Amino acid sequence: MKRNGDIQSFFRNYEAAKRKKVAAEEQPEDIVSNIEDEAVHSPPPVHSAEIEFDIEDEAVHFDAEIESDCEDEAVHSPCARPYNIQRLPPDPGERIPISEYDADDQDEVRRRYIAKQAVQPYAHNFQVRKIYVPLWEDIYEPNRRSCRYYEVQTNDDRYRREVYLGVIDQTIQELDNRFDEVNTELLICMSALNPLNSFASYDALKIMRLAEFYPMDISSTDLIRLEFQLTNFIDDMRQDDRFRNASNIGELSIMLVATKKHVLYDLVYLLIKLILILPVATASVERVFSAMNLVKNKLRTTMSDDRLNDCLVTFIERDVFMEVSEDDIVDAFMAMQKRRVT
Repeated sequence: MKRNGDIQSFFRNYEAAKRKKVAAEEQPEDIVSNIEDEAVHSPPPVHSAEIEFDIEDEAVHFDAEIESDCEDEAVHSPCARPYNIQRLPPDPGERIPISEYDADDQDEVRRRYIAKQAVQPYAHNFQVRKIYVPLWEDIYEPNRRSCRYYEVQTNDDRYRREVYLGVIDQTIQELDNRFDEVNTELLICMSALNPLNSFASYDALKIMRLAEFYPMDISSTDLIRLEFQLTNFIDDMRQDDRFRNASNIGELSIMLVATKKHVLYDLVYLLIKLILILPVATASVERVFSAMNLVKNKLRTTMSDDRLNDCLVTFIERDVFMEVSEDDIVDAFMAMQKRRVT
């Protein structure tokens, strides 16, 4: 090729000039002048930049020919694949699912993706959305509804008065329908004995009001004793370090028994027991009314109260009665009255 000849001539001229330079140092001046004349008439040397440019052009054309040959082979080969494992896309959004690769290449693809580690895409133009935040002083504009269905009002009136306060009013109304005034007052009075944060919600007047709900258990004389016990009770509880970790009324009752202070403050301990059994008693009453609809049906409308009571007890506490053997029931029944065995 011509380019290869130019390169060869360049190196040949370079070697000849080098030899002539060495010979000129050893020979007289007239020989040196002759050599210079020959060098003037010799063909000009090729510059190194031009050589590098020619080499790069040849390399580019050579790579293009190789790639075109590889593409032609991939198209005409029976095992052609539409992907190149050597050039996996680093962008997660452009990656092909591993399940779509050939079964023989899936493990290799996994290893190469693991070797790439986490990749953060940089040249992406993500869509930026502006979120409209209305001002409280602006006029309320209903979304996808006609304005004629709403009165002219500000956003503050709409969301605070109609939405926020409306939800609170509905919640309070549901609580009022579920708990009447007596039950609500009872719950408020029960919270006065909460030991959390060193009896932060303690109130002696509420506890005295709580005792008035149980006239059968606490008499008027006991109310006077209870008032004196409460004066010493709160000071003793706040000074004793053993009661600082109590977080509810149940733990308070356990600590009172463990420290033998339930004997000293017997009326306070009685109130605590009544508070603890109140949810159980309320649930038991609801269970009784639910079971009465099943036990006293249309075929049992003429039964007496004693029989209804016995049937309800055996139905409600059936888990306990299932553990009693039939022989014990027969023996207890026979011991009630002597009967002739037939």
